Amino acid sequence: MISSELIDNTASTECTEAVLDILGMDNPESGQVSYMVFETKFDNKQLYCCWSGGNVVDNKVELTPVGVGALDALSRIDADTREGIEMFVLSSNSREALIDEIKLALAKVADRSRVCFVGDVSGKLREWLPDAFNVTNWQH
Repeated sequence: MISSELIDNTASTECTEAVLDILGMDNPESGQVSYMVFETKFDNKQLYCCWSGGNVVDNKVELTPVGVGALDALSRIDADTREGIEMFVLSSNSREALIDEIKLALAKVADRSRVCFVGDVSGKLREWLPDAFNVTNWQH
């Protein structure tokens, strides 16, 4: 079973300023912007995951500005984790298929890994991801 909790996080100041500039938004005070970054438990593993908007173009993962911020925030988590970040592109077209896809991905990574899930997180996946990750502190 998957169990996740949204955790306090932030990207670097430079990254957040760039994201907000691209989006045409004002910069809030430092530390006021957080991203979809989670502490996730799966099959006796403790993992750190993020949801990054993006897609695959010419066999390369291209992240949205907010997706870049989420990836940066994941990289800055102060926790004892493995080196590097595992990336998985989500392609499911139903809630059930998404749950299976995420479980398969989490089964492939080692305990204490950082994992970035890439997809249309502001589109069709938006309503399914909180359920798929069983986020306990999700605010609808």
